[in-house]
Amino acid sequence: MHDRHPLAAAFLAGGLLFIVYVATAAPTVTLWDAGEFIAAIETLGIPHPPGTPLYVLLARVWSDALGFLPRAFATNLFSAAATAAAAALLAFLMSRGTRQPVAAFAAAVCAGATATVWSNATETEVYAASLALSVTMLAVAERAGRAGDARWSVLLTYLFALAVPLHLSALVAMPGAVVLASIDETGGFHRRTAVTLAGAGVIAAGAGMVSVAWLVVGLALLMVGAVRAFRADTAYALNALTALSALALGLSALLVLLVRSAQGPPLDAGDPDTWPALLDVVARRQYGPVGLWPRQAPVWIQLGNLFEYLDWQFAMGLDSDVAPSWLRTPFTALFALLGLTGSVQHARADRRSWLGLGVVFVTATLGLVAYMN
Repeated sequence: MHDRHPLAAAFLAGGLLFIVYVATAAPTVTLWDAGEFIAAIETLGIPHPPGTPLYVLLARVWSDALGFLPRAFATNLFSAAATAAAAALLAFLMSRGTRQPVAAFAAAVCAGATATVWSNATETEVYAASLALSVTMLAVAERAGRAGDARWSVLLTYLFALAVPLHLSALVAMPGAVVLASIDETGGFHRRTAVTLAGAGVIAAGAGMVSVAWLVVGLALLMVGAVRAFRADTAYALNALTALSALALGLSALLVLLVRSAQGPPLDAGDPDTWPALLDVVARRQYGPVGLWPRQAPVWIQLGNLFEYLDWQFAMGLDSDVAPSWLRTPFTALFALLGLTGSVQHARADRRSWLGLGVVFVTATLGLVAYMN
């Protein structure tokens, strides 16, 4: 019966949130990017950089399957389904690791009910699908480390690559996934696996940023992992070549932009019908992305923005004002205390999954502050 507890937690959390998302879904187009995405899905066009071709194709297939519904509402439901699936996977991972299905259910529901996640789940927005891909990476990585089967590592590499044609934000889970895949059930850390997978993840990130430096670093890590694996196990070394093939396969979805743009769709942002134009769109060069240094604002202000953003997540319905509020911020502090308590209990119950999710927490907060600048 215990083996069914993770599945029960997953179905209950995902099912409950899906009902909530559908009940609160926007009936038609919302402001900002949603209208552009719906137009791109309707016409198989190309929205603003980085073009998100995989998202457009997935949402088109989904909304065509729900052809009895208006396109906008159907694509809004795609976000609802993707976010509910992400919450279900999170509940499954937490329940299997901690053996506390009730706590896992509560954690997934709390995560799925935060302001930003809930908002993205009710409109046509790429971040819902990106979140689903991120949590899928963690689920596959957990299985890869627990099973010790290189095939799961190859699948994880493929998922890293899919983040580029979907949305690069999904790679926020990559460092945590590398940790999970590199630690076995006994707690042993496999450095060769970590180096090889880190190399694959850096290559994917380098492709998404069109950065030669990141690609070189990723290839170097991948080769170091391959050499170390070759000395230990010839069969394992072949996985480096398989990893490169998986990366190429996942990145090939970007070619949709090249092919579709040449056909002149009504929506063709960036006009990526040549290789240079394609690279410009993927790299988001029209926005003038900045590096890590110099900082665009004092670090303390950027960190303050992070805490401000976190303050919006847990009690926005009590006060939607931008600044901290006596009506809302005390509840933020309460949730932070609950989160800290839960983190301590999680570490005691299963240090492996705690480390993986802890790395994700760091990369999704301090890491994004540093990267986005």
